[in-house]
Amino acid sequence: MQNKKKKYADVLEELSNPLYFLNESTRLFIFQGGEVAEDFIFQSLIFLEMLDRGEEKDVLLPKRIKNEMKKWWEEEGKEKLTVEREKNRRAKDENDLILRKPLIKLDTVERVIKVELPKQVLSNGYPLVFRIKEDDIEVKDIKVAIKKLGNEYHTEAISEVLEKPREFYHFELRQEDKVVEWNITGICLNKCLLFSVEKKLLESSYLPEEGVYIVTHYGSKVSPSLAVRERGRLIGEWSDYEYIYVDLSDIEMFSVEVEGKEFVFKKPSGLRPQLIGGDILEGVNVLGKFVYNGKLPHLVLPLNSVGDIEFYGIKVEVSEKSIFKPLKEISNVIKGENIAIIPLDLLASELYGMYKVALVYKQDIIWSKEFALVPDLQLEFDRYLYPPVEKWERRFGEIILTSKYEFEVRGNKVTESNFRKNIIKFDAKYDSIEIELTYFLEEREFDIKLTIAIPKIYWRLRDQGDWLSEIEEIWYEDIGELEVKLPYFLQGIGAKLVLSSTGTAIMPKKAKDTIIFSLKQLSDIIYDIREKGKKTVWDLILFFENHDIPSFLLTRIRVHWEVVNVRINQKRENDKRRVFVQWEDLGKVSGRIVRLWYLGDEVTGRIERKVSDGENEVEFIEDLERLPLGKYRLEFNIEDPWFDKEISLPKERERNCIDIMIGDKEEIIEVLQQKGLDIIGFEVDGDKVLLERNYWIQDIKVYTNFVEGIEFEGHVCTFDNDGEIIELEYNPCKFYFGMNPDYFNKLPYLIDKDNDGFTYCRRCKVIFSETEGHRECGKEVILPEYILVRIRRWKNDEVRSD
Repeated sequence: MQNKKKKYADVLEELSNPLYFLNESTRLFIFQGGEVAEDFIFQSLIFLEMLDRGEEKDVLLPKRIKNEMKKWWEEEGKEKLTVEREKNRRAKDENDLILRKPLIKLDTVERVIKVELPKQVLSNGYPLVFRIKEDDIEVKDIKVAIKKLGNEYHTEAISEVLEKPREFYHFELRQEDKVVEWNITGICLNKCLLFSVEKKLLESSYLPEEGVYIVTHYGSKVSPSLAVRERGRLIGEWSDYEYIYVDLSDIEMFSVEVEGKEFVFKKPSGLRPQLIGGDILEGVNVLGKFVYNGKLPHLVLPLNSVGDIEFYGIKVEVSEKSIFKPLKEISNVIKGENIAIIPLDLLASELYGMYKVALVYKQDIIWSKEFALVPDLQLEFDRYLYPPVEKWERRFGEIILTSKYEFEVRGNKVTESNFRKNIIKFDAKYDSIEIELTYFLEEREFDIKLTIAIPKIYWRLRDQGDWLSEIEEIWYEDIGELEVKLPYFLQGIGAKLVLSSTGTAIMPKKAKDTIIFSLKQLSDIIYDIREKGKKTVWDLILFFENHDIPSFLLTRIRVHWEVVNVRINQKRENDKRRVFVQWEDLGKVSGRIVRLWYLGDEVTGRIERKVSDGENEVEFIEDLERLPLGKYRLEFNIEDPWFDKEISLPKERERNCIDIMIGDKEEIIEVLQQKGLDIIGFEVDGDKVLLERNYWIQDIKVYTNFVEGIEFEGHVCTFDNDGEIIELEYNPCKFYFGMNPDYFNKLPYLIDKDNDGFTYCRRCKVIFSETEGHRECGKEVILPEYILVRIRRWKNDEVRSD
């Protein structure tokens, strides 16, 4: 019993004196070490927390101490913490009402601030009331529902909107005569509320690693602004406030300017000197350096203690001037918690051009930064943004530059100019514009060359190649994650991607500088439309939640392979013909095959060649008898080893099929003079009327040679009733024979020596050209649009009536 009593007494002593177990020197250090001791304890706790989470990030502690702490953690600390957590989990004091405190949360969907009481486990089921007070003003009581589960009592989570912004909030949980209270600081005058990525209130001003939401007065300015990824205005009594998401992955601190006052927020460790504030010209740089507009930024300097200030100095180089000042001699330095903020305009004012700012510690430069400062410049493009364009499309834009100071633009295409306004025309295919400005100030002229980013939309398949600002195609089998890079002023805006015609939309997830759409969500729809439809490409349209920004075509998904830009070279070599075919593929397929189908009356079958992957050309070398002069159908297809049906001639204008001419003018002249042409019918209103008697044109010779074809002269002949060859009256005739495959077997006209066109009488079954002929046949006489012909099988001296 005595041993137990002593054990409990020791525990009570530790609880009443938390430093009881420390040695005297350690306690002296903590009590008298001031800011150094506070920072040491803080960094030590951070290091222990990182060891608990298994992280390897650095903290501001000596290496020897970190090694000793790590050794202690592995040998004792980890096990002690595990045991203590288990004890706390099992301990259940019947007098306690609650184990988890209320949370203040930001709801960016409803755009409100809420208080959330998490689920609780209680020791009894007595009535429970959650009371909300704002600035000591009672707002409302909420009855908490309780359910018994086994031997425990569980509550449901409660979420309630905090109607008004207050300096502090008071929450109570009441059960009979027992009360548990919490006070949570709200939003004070001109200050900010910080929320984690999970949108839970941060009660410390130290920043987390990944990012933070700020709730502050609407219109507040965040620096650096490029870290802002999202912002939105709150509603109701909070409508004077907005939330802003700041990406902290690449920065250690940021500032918020609220109604003329500046607040600085920093990460707890690893802080480096940096520039904040100032008016940055977004999207503008000089040799990759930031450009500030009229106002210099502040330099933020981390300090171990305020006394360190005397060891620092600042050096500024600008306009061939060099300025150095010890930090202790600069008035109006803003001193905060372990930091000093130095407005650079205390050192240099109304000096413009390239700046180099260096931080000197004792005699050494430990940090430096370059940037540019212009007196005043306002930029405005003629379009809010420039979406992707077709590869063949040229798009020009204009940028309007204005300033309260006189200036001019040199070396650009200026469409309008005066001393305070210049309009410049530019080619929007480029990513940026180079502009050289000259300012005319009171004391001197000032030149600067700016690079201004054009506000364009870029896209690419994630982690694949360069960013694209042109409309291209994505093969349906390659769909994955589509990244879209927006201009800085659109980052954080809501958007969706819609597959045209289907109306199917996908929502993005947000990354560091982009929004990412998972095209895999469209897989089922794409495979369905590929199987059922003939449409080869489908548009992807980007829409924004801000309806003032027009939607636009971003890119396309190709669902069918297609052949374009077919080029054909051919020549005769003795009794051989060579046909060389080249093309471009849209899409990705294997097992391609190219077929040539002769469209004449002779049965020559098809000639085909297989194409290796990666090749875009094929050559046919055949005898002239195998590849005679005439019209052919060139078919590009995919060889299917499982296709068991007979391969047949594809229809005219099927996908990946084109009709071509084989043979040249010289060969046409030679063949027509040798064989002549059979007249086989007429075309009227798109219908074909076939002749029932033999008519042909013989004794053909060239009359006029044109670029696209030849006008010939010949004699129209037929057989009389005795089978003898006779010529029609009014010979010789003239006709035009074109090289276009669409009209290879169609004569646009056939006229006699008096320039009267040949017509056909269906009742009498004869061709004639007399203007007064066959009047009695009336509508049986047709006026053809085209005369249908074919090259004769025999030479002129072998004409037969069979």
